[in-house]
Amino acid sequence: MLEWLRPYRRAALPGDISAGIVVAMMMIPQGMAYALVAGLPPAVGIYASIIPPLLYALFGTSTTQSVGPMAIISLMTASTLAPLATPGTALYGVLAAQLALLSGLVLLLCGLLRIGFLANFFSRPVMSGFTIGSAIVIAWGQLRTLVGGPIEIGMTPHWPSILLGVGSLALLLAARSHLAPLLRRLRVPAAAADVGAKLAPIAVVLGAMALVQQLGLVQMGVATTGAVPTGLPGLNLA
Repeated sequence: MLEWLRPYRRAALPGDISAGIVVAMMMIPQGMAYALVAGLPPAVGIYASIIPPLLYALFGTSTTQSVGPMAIISLMTASTLAPLATPGTALYGVLAAQLALLSGLVLLLCGLLRIGFLANFFSRPVMSGFTIGSAIVIAWGQLRTLVGGPIEIGMTPHWPSILLGVGSLALLLAARSHLAPLLRRLRVPAAAADVGAKLAPIAVVLGAMALVQQLGLVQMGVATTGAVPTGLPGLNLA
């Protein structure tokens, strides 16, 4: 913190505040989604999105580092813990906390020993293949959530879940490519248009929540996350 705080300019404060708001809004749906990938309750993703950025802001040195839940780490957590416990159980949550703590200690040791140079020996094709493969596994694993049930021969489609999921996905893809140019054509300032495009996932989440509430989709069988506990959970590693 002392390294970046000394040369900090007051003129950068408004931009940093707006960037912090955008990142915070983005981390909510992203953290919840990555928690589901890891086999954990969505609220865990919100917890994991709050504490790491605060700690990195105090002790980190990079001003552009992205800190928080990540897709590949979530996938590896699920694959590691799946043989040991059932996702969603208390034991699974305890094992996930232990795994996160051990992973952090190993990373801290690697940093102290300065062995990050080993990453230079991984070729780009290997890393690209690993990333693409992980994306395919994550997409396939979340497909049952998108369509409202397991993917199997003879399954009965749950059309409310399918329409809500596919519609939300289509809006996200359209917003990613076309929302910012559309806002600029409507004479919205370029900076505001870019921020609006980045906040599109929040708008989609809020819109889906409104549809579920107003149309009574829960009574039609659309699954929801349920009540999210308030406050931070207690520390439990045993």
